Amino acid sequence: MNAVKHGIYSYSVIKDKPKVRIFKATSSGGEVYVCGWIDSESKIYRAPEQAFTGILSAGQFSAERIGKDANTNAIVVAKCHERGISIL
Repeated sequence: MNAVKHGIYSYSVIKDKPKVRIFKATSSGGEVYVCGWIDSESKIYRAPEQAFTGILSAGQFSAERIGKDANTNAIVVAKCHERGISIL
């Protein structure tokens, strides 16, 4: 959990350290894929919650994408679904 939080904080431009509301993971081909939702009160984003996806490897989480609004959240959710992770 701490590796995921740290990875999100370092990827994100959000300064208020958003809360990780939920996350799920699956492994495939030696990679651990993580998807979930963060809550933020930042005005940078148009949605109060953002979907995220990334890879956990050797104790380090690298965020690939964090949604900014309804459209980009939907893209992230679809990517998670492709990986077999449902976060809806």
